[in-house]
Amino acid sequence: MWYSVPALEFRWYEMKGVLLNNFVEQCLEQRRMAMQRDTNSVITRFELCMDYHRDSSQINRWLSIAAQPHLQELEVNMMSESPCYCLPQVVLNLTSLTVLNLDGVKLQDCSHVNLPSLKSLSLRDVLVKDEVLHNLVLGCPAIQNLVIMVVNALSYIEISSSSLKHLDIDADLDEIQVDAINLESFVCFGTCNYYIASCKKLSSLSLTAAYFPLHEDLENIISGFPLLESLTLAGGSIVDVRHPNLKVLVLERSDKEDNNNISIDAPNLVSFTYSEEDTLPQILVNSPNLLETNISLKLYLEGRTMEWYVNMLNFLSSFDCSKSMSLNLHSEESVIFPETLRKITHYCPLPNLRHLKVKTRCVQRESDLENSLRWLAPFLETLSIEQSVE
Repeated sequence: MWYSVPALEFRWYEMKGVLLNNFVEQCLEQRRMAMQRDTNSVITRFELCMDYHRDSSQINRWLSIAAQPHLQELEVNMMSESPCYCLPQVVLNLTSLTVLNLDGVKLQDCSHVNLPSLKSLSLRDVLVKDEVLHNLVLGCPAIQNLVIMVVNALSYIEISSSSLKHLDIDADLDEIQVDAINLESFVCFGTCNYYIASCKKLSSLSLTAAYFPLHEDLENIISGFPLLESLTLAGGSIVDVRHPNLKVLVLERSDKEDNNNISIDAPNLVSFTYSEEDTLPQILVNSPNLLETNISLKLYLEGRTMEWYVNMLNFLSSFDCSKSMSLNLHSEESVIFPETLRKITHYCPLPNLRHLKVKTRCVQRESDLENSLRWLAPFLETLSIEQSVE
């Protein structure tokens, strides 16, 4: 019988408007009466996704029915142009709650938060002030995963937690201050200054358009994380990456004014991904254990010269220790090196490469392309040439 179903999910795109409201009202009222008669009739998961029409009393009643001692997972998504619905205090004192996902709601008073079992918290398009968010996290002593995306009214985030392991922030802020001694992964997308020096157990770090603390550079920052194994940097100025334990490195450059050369000193690096939209830098790689290299280049070839191809050759030769490579190119012409250049090049550009996969928007000279690639990497065991779908 459905009265004993532990998970209730009501979504606006499956039933809209008055029909949804009436349906939810009837279901929850019957469930409320069932729970009074039978103690085994409990709700462990409740999801409410609907258009908000400023009738908070009805939604509060629904949440109060679901917010019983056995509720473990709660998701509230109010579809509105701006967060208007204020989450009731009863939700913030559910001691059994382990997962809380909020979207399009407003948090006002978090001075009395008691969520001792909560391990995962997600805030998307939530209206919350700096101090309120700080108090909310303090009221979750067991929290391990925290996601904050496009949160309104925030300019500064201060997070203090000894249990937090994974933090994902997507918002334009003035500053982020994180004091989490057990944090293992940190993802920051958006313009902001961040301070995470106390997170010594960090093993995965991803920064997009984030600013380094004043008077600090990348090398000094990542050297403070001895367990770091995965690093992603997108946007901003990328110059030197040095770390003895780094295994995975992803670099994405899109700034046309960023002409800095790149130096990578990571002896234990096994995977490297690079994306460039404008110009090729000079790159120096010291990673003798590199197994795979993934390169995406959106370079246009108007007016290409011999110097252009020399730069491309030098760039690819920087990964001469790689065993496997994937190239995603705007044009096949990028790697069809002129015969003149091949004749005057007295070294093997990619002597250790065994597996090569090339994707390009248009393949018109496949035979010439293959000949050039096999000159570039003469000891290939597998070669794949594909036309990408874009």
